[in-house]
Amino acid sequence: MGLNDSSPGAMRNGRGLSDQWAETVVVRPRTTERHITVHKRLVLGFALSILTLIIVTTVAVVLSVRFEDCGSRDVATGESGSRGSAKLNGSKGERGDEEGVQPWKNLRLPGTLRPRHYDLRIAVYMDNFTFSGEVSIELECINATRFIVLHSDRLEVRLSGEVF
Repeated sequence: MGLNDSSPGAMRNGRGLSDQWAETVVVRPRTTERHITVHKRLVLGFALSILTLIIVTTVAVVLSVRFEDCGSRDVATGESGSRGSAKLNGSKGERGDEEGVQPWKNLRLPGTLRPRHYDLRIAVYMDNFTFSGEVSIELECINATRFIVLHSDRLEVRLSGEVF
């Protein structure tokens, strides 16, 4: 009954166990395949989490960035994205050029006007999320112009200053 016995039950299942212990020994399957599968699932889950995080971050950044509404315009119309520098040279900005262009559609000041000074006063009311204020803008007119258009978005504007 010892390990050195040459009885048929002495080497059961490739182990040198006696017959009384041979009945309780169970051959276990290899467990490395199961562990590898678990590791593959963990790696796949981690990769999908990182990919989802990258996609969500990209979408959030794209949606939060406000694109420039006043991008570069055609040089043929005389407007550019650099504050009307094409008109400052005096080659454009005559009255004949302005008649074809509708200045109220351009959101930037024309090149014939240059701001000299701003006075801006704002009072913010946080209890009802409103504000009020006043602005005074001093402009220098470089060339003669027929139109001066100032835009405001969702603001009530009252003209109470001097226009000359």
